[in-house]
Amino acid sequence: MKLVRKMPAVAVAVVAATILAGCSGGKPDAEAKVITEFPAKWSEPITIDVFDSLANYMGMQEGWFAKIVEEKFNMKLNIIAPNVAGGGDTLYNTRVTSGDLGDLIIVDRGTKLDELIEGGLAADMTPYYGAMKSVAAYDTAVQHANEGLGGLYGIPTSVSAIKPTEPSEGLDPTFGPFVRWDLYADQGYPQAEHPRGPAARPEEDAGRQPDGRQR
Repeated sequence: MKLVRKMPAVAVAVVAATILAGCSGGKPDAEAKVITEFPAKWSEPITIDVFDSLANYMGMQEGWFAKIVEEKFNMKLNIIAPNVAGGGDTLYNTRVTSGDLGDLIIVDRGTKLDELIEGGLAADMTPYYGAMKSVAAYDTAVQHANEGLGGLYGIPTSVSAIKPTEPSEGLDPTFGPFVRWDLYADQGYPQAEHPRGPAARPEEDAGRQPDGRQR
């Protein structure tokens, strides 16, 4: 595994997705040295192959996210998406057989992950886990995701620092309310007085039932 050029990883998605360190075949874990700090930016431009079983886009990453990654890390992302390529698991099986699934891999937590670990396509991240400062807050989830794997092969991608008893964006809207267009038109397309407030005033909607129908 060439950590200096690329930092391969595999992600697992089911209820909680997981990022795993990946390799190109063989058993490279024994060669890995303990790393306590990653470089802030790669000195030479690098391209990371991202095998994403959930993606609906294939090719070089574009847009604002790609711009941030390139400016901050001198890195480009090449998305490999079986959903776009078609053929079911054909692309996955072909790349696994060749021993090069990708540098960052997103697959289901289960049989495929076990296959990647057994085939040497996922590396144990233990030697450089300590350098992953942003992951420290989610160590409990990381340890849980790696139970029975014999190493730190995965990092959950769907985690939260919020307690299970506290509300999250699942309960509290984070971007604004939805309004039926026909009802909004009935109100004369009123402007919202505040970005977080509804456009229609309560008294204007007094003649409707909670589902929006006329009483």
